[in-house]
Amino acid sequence: MEQIDYDVDEFMDYCTSKNLATKTIGSYEQTLRLFTQYLKEKYKVKSAGDTEELHIREYIKYLQERGKYTVARIKEIKHSRKVVGFIDDINFNKLLKCFDLSKFHEYRDYIISLLIFDTGMRLGETLLIKESDIDFAKRTTLTHVK
Repeated sequence: MEQIDYDVDEFMDYCTSKNLATKTIGSYEQTLRLFTQYLKEKYKVKSAGDTEELHIREYIKYLQERGKYTVARIKEIKHSRKVVGFIDDINFNKLLKCFDLSKFHEYRDYIISLLIFDTGMRLGETLLIKESDIDFAKRTTLTHVK
């Protein structure tokens, strides 16, 4: 037995510990055993960590040629994350000055903007806050996560 076989065994133990259905576990095991056999024969892969995206794509093509598997389109794996922009202090102050605080809806939006920027709360969490969630004495707010 090679390392890749132990890797499959370990994954199957994990599936069992997660209380997956017996049929699901059996299906996973059969699929993984066939895949590892393919990897060992065609690419001489010895460990699950040595498996590359190309191996998976080639295996799917192999299955499709045999009429065993159909996939409309496999999505590309994301390689990098987009850098989230930020707002500097000058532009943040300009933004806050845009609100007309004499109008209720703009004052409300001003408070929401401050709360989001000061706490990092998401908009959905902010909008779920009720008056009873605010403790004015302790200056705290209870947030609800969806």
